[in-house]
Amino acid sequence: MGSGDVAKNSVESAIGGMCTEARQLLDSFGLAVQELLLLHDMQFTAILEGDPEASRFDLLIHLANEKKHNAKYAYMTHLEKHGCSFRNENYTSRSRKNDR
Repeated sequence: MGSGDVAKNSVESAIGGMCTEARQLLDSFGLAVQELLLLHDMQFTAILEGDPEASRFDLLIHLANEKKHNAKYAYMTHLEKHGCSFRNENYTSRSRKNDR
């Protein structure tokens, strides 16, 4: 099982009160995050290997970051307008502790 599978399984177990569209938007956000992380990993590896053209990833990372940002706000906007969200007591409690 890859790290993407673990992330997907933990998201699936956390979502309870979401509509289908919210789940799809959350999945899109998750995929965008994974794509961005993969590009960062590839650039880091290139730098470690002394690749003089490691900066070729900069534009791709920028575009992937925009995609992630758009997916995140599409999801958040949907939750705000539609009123659906996941209900996970551990997440909610942890978030509230971090806000203090």
